[in-house]
Amino acid sequence: MVRFALEVASGPEPPDEEGRLYSWLTERLREAEGPWLSGPAEEIVLLAALAAVRAVGSAAVIEAVLDQGAAGAGAVRTPGVVAKLMADLLAIPEKSYPESILDPACGTGAFLIQALDHGSNRVLGQDIAELQIELAAAVLHEPAVAAQDAVLRVGDSLLHDAFRGTAVDGVLCNPPYNVRRWGHDELAYDERWVHGLPARTESELAWVQHSLAHLEAEGLAVLLLPPSVAHRNSGRRIRQSLLRSGSVRAVVALRQGVAAPLHVPLHVWILQKRPIGASATSPVLFIQAADLELTDVPAIWTRFVSTPDTFESIPGVARSVPVVELLDEEADLSPTRHVRTSSPELTPAHAAQSSAAARDQLRSSADELLRLLPLLDKWSLAGDEPKRWRTATVADLLRGGAVSLVEEPEPGDVLLPALVRSRASQARVVENDDEATADSLRGLHVVRPDPDRLDSWFLAGFMGADDNISAASTGSSMIKLDVRKLKVPLMPLADQQRFGQAFRHLAELRRAARETAARAEQTAADLMSATIAGALVPPESPMSTP
Repeated sequence: MVRFALEVASGPEPPDEEGRLYSWLTERLREAEGPWLSGPAEEIVLLAALAAVRAVGSAAVIEAVLDQGAAGAGAVRTPGVVAKLMADLLAIPEKSYPESILDPACGTGAFLIQALDHGSNRVLGQDIAELQIELAAAVLHEPAVAAQDAVLRVGDSLLHDAFRGTAVDGVLCNPPYNVRRWGHDELAYDERWVHGLPARTESELAWVQHSLAHLEAEGLAVLLLPPSVAHRNSGRRIRQSLLRSGSVRAVVALRQGVAAPLHVPLHVWILQKRPIGASATSPVLFIQAADLELTDVPAIWTRFVSTPDTFESIPGVARSVPVVELLDEEADLSPTRHVRTSSPELTPAHAAQSSAAARDQLRSSADELLRLLPLLDKWSLAGDEPKRWRTATVADLLRGGAVSLVEEPEPGDVLLPALVRSRASQARVVENDDEATADSLRGLHVVRPDPDRLDSWFLAGFMGADDNISAASTGSSMIKLDVRKLKVPLMPLADQQRFGQAFRHLAELRRAARETAARAEQTAADLMSATIAGALVPPESPMSTP
């Protein structure tokens, strides 16, 4: 249905008159093979697709359809930057890019598109959701992609492998997480479990072995996995077997929020198909990419692949570890455990200079905090009873045009998180010197108030209140904020500005307090390190607090 809609919309140019356009579309539908329409609603959908393609182009329409379709199917698309990173990691120096790629949980085809962009000639995909496969087929047959050899199948890859017996040069996959009914009992004696039958709680390790089973000799698989797979006790024996065979080449820890689930810092595993009975001959690379740009990761991997035995560690970022050091009882493959920061040798002169600079910064922050404190004495009682105001929801304000939800922020806009993670202030106002990036805006609502009707800081203060956020949020482990349910008091603009100035002052106080606390912690840590290293010595006279 989706694919046909896009084909209709991208076909010969129809007449421009509205009435003739509808007649043209209906005639095209009647000529098509198959039951594409079952009523007027489908005709309207196709007509809307036609109008959208003519307005913004087929690529933009497909992107919107993929986002909505994936959400409707209960799935989450792999972000393009993550899909590109993983496709980049399949590249090996002095070797051509893998010609055939499999994604056994392909969703809407993000990895397959990246594989084609990187030079693959044949892509295979399977997904349990028919709608996902339909959307993937639509994008793979879009003129900008035009895959010549793309095979897509509907079905559960673990229970009903559509490509059984097929070997490919590479695998890219973002498998479903924490699935208990993945086929543990039905597949107990499956030939794919070369490294052992995964526990019921280890569906991800079933996907790991499924991916390896489909690889040609020495082929690579790159999977996006939750961090618990690297250290869960129930998976330690399979991890040990993967290590002993040399199947684990690298584990990359990404920063939190780059892909769903947004509250979890996901891992990228790079695996290699090894002969049965083979032993590890190369160390394992661990990369802590939380503070890196994703585009920096492939270069580190390439350096390691070129000279794995002589790879020089990057303190706090990357380290290669011999397999024998990993084969303990836990077989923990978490990069945070293996990537350590190495401090350079500290001289007394450098320690004294750094300590003095840190103290100056701490004094500056403390002075700013002390400057803000006296204004707190100006708050006064509201009366014998708390004030009550009539309120409106953000949904009401949207309908009335007092606010709007936008994509690109400007000074004066209010930012709120889509996922609530703490009881700290949940809203802030965009300032003139803010530098918004795509990463910094991911997972945020951007609310733009009409300055003639609403004060930005007033809006941020009330929308970000704990009780307001709590009442407008749903979920347990992942708490999602519905910004439209937030309530805002109805006040004249002059009163709003009075409250807004107060909220802005409190925001500055919080910022100064956080900065002072952070600099105090850093100053104390630097002095402790320098003292332990012997670069600085404590005062000779007894120390006392003045």
